[in-house]
Amino acid sequence: MASINVKKVLQHINKTNFYKPIISMKKLKTDEKYLVLSLKLIKTKFGEVVVVELKDSAVFLPKRFHDSMTPEIIKEMNKLKSLHLVYMGELGAAYNCKFVNDDEESDDEEEEEEDGNKRKKPKLL
Repeated sequence: MASINVKKVLQHINKTNFYKPIISMKKLKTDEKYLVLSLKLIKTKFGEVVVVELKDSAVFLPKRFHDSMTPEIIKEMNKLKSLHLVYMGELGAAYNCKFVNDDEESDDEEEEEEDGNKRKKPKLL
């Protein structure tokens, strides 16, 4: 009879379970920066989704993020130490959010968006 490596089984279980509540993205404060502890690709009954683990909770990213985030990209993003998620509110029926890497930001109070408009930088939580 084959013996089971209990330590490896427990490590696997701990990697695949979340101990934080998964909340709706709209419960996040608008324009606030939330430190990303990890990104995980998980399978649900509706297909694969990307989950962002934050300090006190976790959120599902909108499907449009999953479509562009490969396991390799997720692995590289998990290496960033100053990665933050910023919820920017609802845009129609969609949740609008972005990732910010503080290591690449300047110290200015404002940041320029793609459309050329200036926007106040989100506050760090």
